[in-house]
Amino acid sequence: LKFATDLGFPKPDIRRIMAEADENDDGRIEYHEFVPLAVSAIETVLAKQSYADTKTARENTAVQKSKDFLLHGMDRPELEAVLKEMFEEADAD
Repeated sequence: LKFATDLGFPKPDIRRIMAEADENDDGRIEYHEFVPLAVSAIETVLAKQSYADTKTARENTAVQKSKDFLLHGMDRPELEAVLKEMFEEADAD
């Protein structure tokens, strides 16, 4: 039970999963019942981590593309004007 809660599974879900894994309904999870359950749990955790990593990478790429566009999308005089305005506002304080 601790193993599954450490992985982020809510206790009610853990109890339901364990009940489903107990094939012979003796109230105990035997080795041959545990292995498929453990493999499934590990696959779920790995898939969740892979999704989070992919999402983070895509967000970082989007931020970088936005930055690149904002700088490179302007011509030099426009960029200089924006930067001059920003510095003047910062110096006003």
